[in-house]
Amino acid sequence: ERAGATRRRILQSAEHLFVERGIAATSMNEIIAASGVTKGGFYFHFTSKAELAAAVVEMIAAEQRAEVMAALGAHERAVDQLAELVRLAAISHETPSAAAMCRLGFELSGTSGAPPMDAFGEWFDLTAALFRRAQAEGDASALPVAALLRAAHGCAEIHWSP
Repeated sequence: ERAGATRRRILQSAEHLFVERGIAATSMNEIIAASGVTKGGFYFHFTSKAELAAAVVEMIAAEQRAEVMAALGAHERAVDQLAELVRLAAISHETPSAAAMCRLGFELSGTSGAPPMDAFGEWFDLTAALFRRAQAEGDASALPVAALLRAAHGCAEIHWSP
């Protein structure tokens, strides 16, 4: 429990500093000082800044994922869930967590030692699954799912490119 609290404190401190300054401009010593842990305590949880940054991005992604799934859960039919997903995507640029996710994700992708990131794959899989369900429910029988996802991917790359 104590180790989990320490890890969360490090992640939250790093998130704040990374969003404010960027990954490259934030030093390990600043993160350690902001989190109030010892160097040994920090390195017990994270072996590098790249590993920490990846964990911060995953933490933000998990929070976003939970929010989206809760919003989708308010709708029974897949076509209504798709509409909600589109609504959430349309307003996502207004949320601090989405902006942070994009900034950190792009910065992390250029960081040596960072794990590869697939920022949109999970969302495309969810969208495809919802389209298939909508088709099975008789609400989207003629929609070309693969073509729509390819078009959405192209738009996402254009919209989120640094």
